[in-house]
Amino acid sequence: MAIIAATPGPNMVFPYAMPADVRALRTTAIAATLRSCQLFSGLPAVDLDAIAAFATLRNLPKDSYLFHEGDLSEGFYVVQKGAINVHRVSAAGKEQIIYVFRAGESFAEASMAVERGYRRMRARLNLPL
Repeated sequence: MAIIAATPGPNMVFPYAMPADVRALRTTAIAATLRSCQLFSGLPAVDLDAIAAFATLRNLPKDSYLFHEGDLSEGFYVVQKGAINVHRVSAAGKEQIIYVFRAGESFAEASMAVERGYRRMRARLNLPL
């Protein structure tokens, strides 16, 4: 499963230097995914490219967690491939599914507006690639 994490920040650094042609290809691919998301569908290409330049790709194996309840917010996400099960766990320990997000859908946007981060929800890869 692949997702795009939009985590803007003035001190963002890449863990390694990418050749310019690879960086351009990466930006184009991420911008195409963002364009498929309703949240970004009306933005001009120049704005999509600007967002794609600081967005990061994250690949997760099936059943792994992207975040847990109470984690600090690292941004919001757009599902590129696969599906993410966003759920909460009741006091009795039962999982209650809130929504299953699929390719082209964004989630966790509200977490960026609060200090507490991901409140009352967890996100786990639900479907294999």
